[in-house]
Amino acid sequence: MEAKNRYALPVADFSGALSQVLFSVAYSDARPELSGVLMKFDEKILTLAGTDSYRLAERKIELKQAASQSHQIIVPLRTVQELARVLGHEEGEIAISANENQVLFSFGEVELTSRVISGTFPDYKEIIPKNSTTQVVLDKDPLVRAIKSASLFCRQGLNHVSFQFSQDKILVSSSSSQVGENMVEVPAKIEGKDVDIVFDYRYVLDGLHAIAGSEVSIELEGASAPGVFLPKEKDSYLYLVMPIKQ
Repeated sequence: MEAKNRYALPVADFSGALSQVLFSVAYSDARPELSGVLMKFDEKILTLAGTDSYRLAERKIELKQAASQSHQIIVPLRTVQELARVLGHEEGEIAISANENQVLFSFGEVELTSRVISGTFPDYKEIIPKNSTTQVVLDKDPLVRAIKSASLFCRQGLNHVSFQFSQDKILVSSSSSQVGENMVEVPAKIEGKDVDIVFDYRYVLDGLHAIAGSEVSIELEGASAPGVFLPKEKDSYLYLVMPIKQ
């Protein structure tokens, strides 16, 4: 394979980043550009992103040396899943070589070649709220437990869980005529406006599990805008979930 661009970075960094975006990739080929992971090389930063149009995950990691030119490819989900599987046992460095049609991953004595997906990945920066009106910081584990508890009371066939952000707490709730109602109060540091918003609880849990550390930051811009979930330090990972309109 004749490569126009070649990059290198630690296997551990790359493998960890893949695990934070893979679950957001669309499993359907209805929109081919969403059925893979975006890999964008820009100066010394590799940005990985995945979306199924309901949620988006983005992770940035540092390259060992700056890219000679900005370049991006979309790698098929199946390729990236296999890559994540074999990288789990590797150490050292991984090299990524790419052109317009193919990408080659080299690590240890292993080489994995794949086609790249033609098409343009969505300009997702446009949907990330830039002026949050509600900022939240809280311990992650109590929120995870509250969501799991509420999920047991969701209406059959739906995965809707309500989140009420006000003052110093989040009320996580759901109800159905078959099993009743559940509401759990989770302590939180909240600044800005009160907001009631509904999410698919599965998407929120996926993002919370992917965020490293014991605390999470949530940024909201009203009930109809996406919710943004970040590590407390807000360093290199971003997870966005579209709300369910009531």
